[in-house]
Amino acid sequence: MYSVRGKITEIKPVEQISEKFKKQIVLVEQSTKYDAIIPLEFVNQKVDDVVPLLEVGDSQNFNVNIHGREWKDRYFVSIRCYGISNEETVVAGGNEQEQKENLPF
Repeated sequence: MYSVRGKITEIKPVEQISEKFKKQIVLVEQSTKYDAIIPLEFVNQKVDDVVPLLEVGDSQNFNVNIHGREWKDRYFVSIRCYGISNEETVVAGGNEQEQKENLPF
C-alpha cells in the first residue's frame, strides 16, 4: 500500500468497460522537485462511493495500490485508489479486510 499526496486538477468522466466493470480517472498534481500529474484509477464501487466526495482543487492523501500487466510484449502500470484522507480524517476507503479482498492475488 502506498500514499500519494496532491491536488486534484481534473476528474474524467466514468468509463463503463463492461456490465460489471467501470472506472474513472482523477488527475492529481504532486508538488515535488519535478512536478508531476498522476492519473489515479477508481474502479467499480469506488466510482460511486469516493469520487463524488472529490472536487477539483482539493488537496488529499490518496491510498493506492500499484498494478502492472503485460500485453503483447508491452508493460502497463496503473495506480488504483482504494481510499482518500485529508489532514484530519479518513474520508473513504473501507477497512483493512475489504482492502485485502480487493487485491488481485
